[in-house]
Amino acid sequence: MDNEVIFFGTHENKVDRKGRVSIPSLFRQALAQESFQGVVVYPALHGLGLEGCGLSHFQWIGRHLDKIAPFSRQRERLTAQIFPNARPLQWDGTGRVQLPADLMKSAGIEDQVYFCGMYRVFRVLSPAGHEAFLSGNKVEDSETLDSLFDSIEGDGA
Repeated sequence: MDNEVIFFGTHENKVDRKGRVSIPSLFRQALAQESFQGVVVYPALHGLGLEGCGLSHFQWIGRHLDKIAPFSRQRERLTAQIFPNARPLQWDGTGRVQLPADLMKSAGIEDQVYFCGMYRVFRVLSPAGHEAFLSGNKVEDSETLDSLFDSIEGDGA
């Protein structure tokens, strides 16, 4: 697939008094072909920080939710976790966005953030959240790592 949006790396940035922060230039470059020049952020489903992506990926999430039975509790719960709190944040000429105060508070973000690329999405984390995120997702042994890769179907190898 051409022009895939892929986020990688860890980038540390300062948040100013008004809640403005620069989106990492690598992330902006990855999103350059998007129709919306910004990002969509929402509280991470697993409790640490905010999750962000481009508008096209956010629409992809919606299309996949459409595959769940329309009146099912599962669909309602997933939709309620993502869409009501999601915000499209358009960056300014310098690549900054305004983080909404309520999302900053829920993520524990004050004056410093870490942007962690996670392939199609990224996390926006406070320093404490970043540390917890990394330690909570560390693979401790090769057997666990092997089992994670074994669970992937159609690996193309």
